[in-house]
Amino acid sequence: MDLGEYRKLYGSISDAAPGWDAIDARLREVYGTQEPKHWGTVIKAMLGGPGRIDGISAYESRAGGIDHLHFCTYGYTDLYYNEEAVGKDFSRFGFEMTFRLASVLPTQEEPIWVTW
Repeated sequence: MDLGEYRKLYGSISDAAPGWDAIDARLREVYGTQEPKHWGTVIKAMLGGPGRIDGISAYESRAGGIDHLHFCTYGYTDLYYNEEAVGKDFSRFGFEMTFRLASVLPTQEEPIWVTW
């Protein structure tokens, strides 16, 4: 996507989050319409919050024959409108962290410790 297309798609949206949208699009390819559990920060990092990420989502999965939760962070890459990030190989740190946690599904307790 070039800068013109980026501006056309996101420039008129005051709270545009193209990076967040890209992460969600990729996870939809894997998990379809499953609604993840999501934990967000009270004050986003971009607004001066104490955390390095703005949130983390968890999807239930049975891939590989093992019940588990698949977690994905939001915030190590540029999440929000940023024309300087357009066309580059990566933005900000250039990755999001993911991990899988073996768990009985559905989970009995929410693993809120991942947000600490």
